[in-house]
Amino acid sequence: GGLYRFAVEYLPVWRKAFEEKETNFEPLVFAPRDISAPLGDLVIEPGFKDIAETHNVKIYSAVRGNVKCYFLESTLNENELFDFHHTLWEKYRIKSEKSSSYYNRILCPFWNHMPEVAKSVENIILIDAQDWLSFPGGFLVKESIEKPLICRFHSGEFGRAMGKPDMENAPARIEAAALYEADYVVGVSVPEMKFEITNLLPFSGRLSSELKQQRGREWYNYQLWKQREYRRFLFFDSDKMHLIGKNAAGIPNGIILDGWKKIKKEEILKAKDLLRRNFPTKDKIMLFIGRTERRKGLPPLLEALRKLKYEYHQNVGLVIASVMNDERTEYENKIREMGIENDVVIDSRWLSEKEKMALLCAPDILALPSLYEPFGLVTLEGLAADLACEQNHLTGPVVVTGDIGGMKDIMRSGIDGFKVPVEDFSIEPELLASVTAMIMEHPELHKRLSVSGAKRVEDDIFKWENTLRHTLRIYEKAIQNYSKWESE
Repeated sequence: GGLYRFAVEYLPVWRKAFEEKETNFEPLVFAPRDISAPLGDLVIEPGFKDIAETHNVKIYSAVRGNVKCYFLESTLNENELFDFHHTLWEKYRIKSEKSSSYYNRILCPFWNHMPEVAKSVENIILIDAQDWLSFPGGFLVKESIEKPLICRFHSGEFGRAMGKPDMENAPARIEAAALYEADYVVGVSVPEMKFEITNLLPFSGRLSSELKQQRGREWYNYQLWKQREYRRFLFFDSDKMHLIGKNAAGIPNGIILDGWKKIKKEEILKAKDLLRRNFPTKDKIMLFIGRTERRKGLPPLLEALRKLKYEYHQNVGLVIASVMNDERTEYENKIREMGIENDVVIDSRWLSEKEKMALLCAPDILALPSLYEPFGLVTLEGLAADLACEQNHLTGPVVVTGDIGGMKDIMRSGIDGFKVPVEDFSIEPELLASVTAMIMEHPELHKRLSVSGAKRVEDDIFKWENTLRHTLRIYEKAIQNYSKWESE
C-alpha cells in the first residue's frame, strides 16, 4: 500500500539528497519483524550485537529502497506484556485489552525494546514515526533519548472505521495520543490531516487534561499551544497540495513515472484485448481495482452499474480486480440478485506490478469510488496510465473517484477526471451512474480528460523530491517546537 511505496520510493530520493549534501538529515530506518514470516533477505546485523545480546532481541538488516534498514525481532512473556500494557495506559492512556494477536505478539515487543536500541545509536536528531503501528515506539524513544518526535498519519482509525471507531481499542487512542506526544504531526494530504485533527482533537484534549497533574504545568501549557495551533491549521487552504503550519502539515506522496513512460503500445493493446475478451459485445469497460472492504466503495459501484443497464440503457461491463477470499461468494450472490451477472467479471488473480500497470491502461473508465482515502495512490496511478497511453498515441482511462481525502486535491473534476461527492461515508449510485453515462456518450470529453490527466501527473507536485523538500521543512519546525517547550 501507500506506506510501502513511501518507503521504497521516497527513501532513495532522501538518500540521494543526503549523499549530495543537500540535507544533513540521514535516514535511519527501524521496523518490527514478524516472527511468523520467513526471513527472506534479512540477515543478522553485527553492528547491534551487544545491544541484541543484552536485551535478548535479534536485529536484522536488509536493503529497502536503496537504504539499509533494520528489523527488530523481540518477544515479551505474559508478565512483561501485562506490565507494558500498564505502561501504555499510565503514560499515554492507551487501552490494550481488546487488542489483536499482532498487537501483542509483534507491536508491543517492538515498542518496548526500541528505546534501548535508539540509545545505542549516536547522533539521532529526531524521530519520524510512521502511522499508529509505530507511534507508541516513537513516544517511548522520545522520552528515552530526549529528541523531538514527528508522527506521520498514512491513514486514521476514524476513516478506516467509517466514522465509528472503537475508542476503547488501541488504534484510535494511539492516534489521539500522537496529537499531544508529537512535536509535529503530518498527513499524506491536507484533507487527511484536517480530517484527523477535527476528529481526534476533542478526545486528545480530554486525555491531555487527564495527564496534566502527572506531566506538570509546562507540559500542559505546551498542549494548550498545540491545540490552538491545530485549530488554526484548519482555517487555511493548501497551496499546490501542501500546507505547513506551526505544528501540523499536509504533504502529498509522490509517484515515480519512469516505469509508466516505458510501457509499450503492444503491452497496452494486449491488456485491452484481455479485458475485451471478458465482454466482447460491450461498448465500454470499467475497471475497479482494490480491496473489497466497504470504504473502497464497491457496493455503490455495483448499484450504479445496475442503473446504467436498466435505467440509462448503457452497454457497459465491469471488471473487478481484487484478491477475494470468503467474500467472493457473497459478491457473486449479490451480483446475481441485482441482475447484472452478465455484466461483471471478478478477477482474483494476484498481479505483478508490471501486470497491474498495463491493466490500469486498459479500461475506458477507472472507477475508484472510495468513501475514505487519505491520499489515493491508485488515483495517481490512473493519471499515470493516461500518460502511458497518450505517449503511445492511445486514449487513456477516465478516472472517476470519490471526492474525499487526498483525491480532492489530486484531480480536478471535469479537467483530469471526475470526482463524485461523498457525504457521511456514502456515495450516491445515481451520481456514479450519471457521470459514467456522460463519459460514454461523449468520446471527445473522454479524450480531453485523458490528455489533461497525462499532463497533471507530470506536475512537480507529485515528485518525491517535492515531498522531501517539504518534509525537511517540518523537521526543522519539530526541532524548534521541542527546543522551545520540551527543554524548559
